[in-house]
Amino acid sequence: MRLTGTTYFDDTNNRAFRQGSFACWDAEIGYDTQHYSVALFGRNLLDEEYYTFINPQIAAGSPGDPQVFGVRATLRF
Repeated sequence: MRLTGTTYFDDTNNRAFRQGSFACWDAEIGYDTQHYSVALFGRNLLDEEYYTFINPQIAAGSPGDPQVFGVRATLRF
């Protein structure tokens, strides 16, 4: 779990460029041996919408990571 408190993206703490607190839930489960590993993972499981940066000068921002699910496999020789 990643928890972030209220964030202001400008020097004056303008409410227009404020983001409230939020939580992102991540999970991973896998199996590992000497020769291979496999894992199922999920990021931002509840599909929380948030920003990683907001530029007050142009009133635009960079959205956070979307909900992602996947499989990771590794083969060792």
